[in-house]
Amino acid sequence: MGRIRRAVWVVIWVLKGLLMKLSPPRRVVLLATLIMWFFGTLTLNLGENDLTVDLRRWAFPILLIVLMMELKEKVLARDEIEVARQVQMALLPREHPEPAGWSLWSYMRVTSRSR
Repeated sequence: MGRIRRAVWVVIWVLKGLLMKLSPPRRVVLLATLIMWFFGTLTLNLGENDLTVDLRRWAFPILLIVLMMELKEKVLARDEIEVARQVQMALLPREHPEPAGWSLWSYMRVTSRSR
């Protein structure tokens, strides 16, 4: 029972962490796809005819679209950060200033690109 309970909690925390990183509209879409996945098929009574829709067929493509949109935003943000880094590097002086009568020193450390 301990392993099953732990697995359930891990799944809950992973989903919660994913939901907190998404924008509010994407949270709603993700929850809608999870509901679609769990309910499976939907049957509607339309008088003398029944309409059956397989929701699982639509859940995966919608989830894939949401994840692709998140990936696109991450790539755009990374590109914007790289442009900002280049602008900051261009603002730094090319040579160390040496004013008369002063002894200056400086230190600069560039952040890692992996972040």
